[in-house]
Amino acid sequence: MKELSVIEELQQEYDAVNDADVRRAERNLGPPGENEKPLGMIHSEAIRKLWATGLKIQKRSLTALIEAMFGADDDEGTREITREAARLECLASLARDICWASAKVDIGGEAWTSPNIGMRAGWMLVAAQSKPPRALAGLLDITDMIRRLRDGAEGELGEA
Repeated sequence: MKELSVIEELQQEYDAVNDADVRRAERNLGPPGENEKPLGMIHSEAIRKLWATGLKIQKRSLTALIEAMFGADDDEGTREITREAARLECLASLARDICWASAKVDIGGEAWTSPNIGMRAGWMLVAAQSKPPRALAGLLDITDMIRRLRDGAEGELGEA
């Protein structure tokens, strides 16, 4: 049996996505964050289907990783399953990249110049503003506090 090219395999995966897969993908979209700016709604069924394609392939990749960790009979089996998981993640990444490019074409404008875009509930394309996410902001606050304590301690030692 002839091995499919990456493009052929991606097309096959895309063709296999059904309405239930798209609805499932939509249910997993969360609301925009406080640091995200709405750019526009994705109305194209093809773009929504691409998003669902990427998620469906990513799920298979993650499932393979779990199988590699807990189901492989030996080290060679673990390596083989891990390679397949990496291949699937690459395919999922391609589906997402094509989805992002298609969404930017669909929305236009700021979608092309925004460095960080995301998909949110209602198929809203958003751009992240410069403010970091809350979890990261908390980590940055702790890092800054440690830096100030360190700098302060060095200053005190230097004055002695």
